[in-house]
Amino acid sequence: MPIILFGGLLIILIGAELFTNAVEWLGKKLRLSHSVTGNLLAAVGTALPESIIPLIALYGDNKRLDVACGAIIGAPFMLSTLAMGICGLTLILCRRRTVSLDKAKISFELCYILLCFAVFFLACFGGSYLQRIVGCILIWAYIFYAWQIIKKSQHQVQEEYLRPLYFCRRKSYLLVVVVQLAIGLNLVIFGAEVFVEGITLTAASLGISPLVLSLILAPIATELPEKFNSIIWILQGKDELALGNITGAMAFQCTIIPAVVMLKTPLDLDLPAIFSSVCLVMSLAIIYISINLSKKVQARSFLWGFFWYAMFLALIFWSII
Repeated sequence: MPIILFGGLLIILIGAELFTNAVEWLGKKLRLSHSVTGNLLAAVGTALPESIIPLIALYGDNKRLDVACGAIIGAPFMLSTLAMGICGLTLILCRRRTVSLDKAKISFELCYILLCFAVFFLACFGGSYLQRIVGCILIWAYIFYAWQIIKKSQHQVQEEYLRPLYFCRRKSYLLVVVVQLAIGLNLVIFGAEVFVEGITLTAASLGISPLVLSLILAPIATELPEKFNSIIWILQGKDELALGNITGAMAFQCTIIPAVVMLKTPLDLDLPAIFSSVCLVMSLAIIYISINLSKKVQARSFLWGFFWYAMFLALIFWSII
């Protein structure tokens, strides 16, 4: 069982390395800034695996509404808590107290994500008509977000040295870049599936509750693409790509995915979903406040994600008991 677990982890690491290398080259080929590359290209690409889950659960079988609802909230929750905390911890382990980020940009992104998620969360307690209206608003909200990212970075172009493309080290052709990008993304998706299967088998052999597994461990694997891509970029000193990958994925998952689901059927949140929603909002709010209380973006600000993830675990165990 552990062999499957570590095998899936290894596949994800290889896929994430191929993907981050290719997406940087794609951004350079298209003359895009780090903001657009991280917040839009990398974020949406790595967010696709977990974003597909609620769509399949809903459009494939209407009786899987609970799965769709859990996946919708679970993905941005894991990013706002665990992924943020891991980024902060990686920065501190690299002996970097401050982060090379535009303070105004990261503040705008966190505030905008909070606003969009709050609108979605409150709409879940309304009727189907209200949720359809909110669904349309959220689609336009993401378009506005993407436009702002492009607008604010239109004069910024990647200029620093990039590592050679793995699939063509002498000269990077656009077609080869796209092929490596697709292979890397598919390896990440496949590795995540193997990792989840390894967790399931290991938990079964150890006698761990499937409920605890589904609520706590399985969502971690679905967010591994963002976590590993961001860690790789932090180790390379590319903080804007690393954090943009996470905030961009959250923006996509807090707008487009809920909107597509709400346009088809109204959502109704259960207690674990409410717990995770509250922890998501609190984590982003505290990180936002912590960032704005300092002159520079501090690495320790992102460690608040660990605290709110622990609070979620405590609430889940409390509800089970």
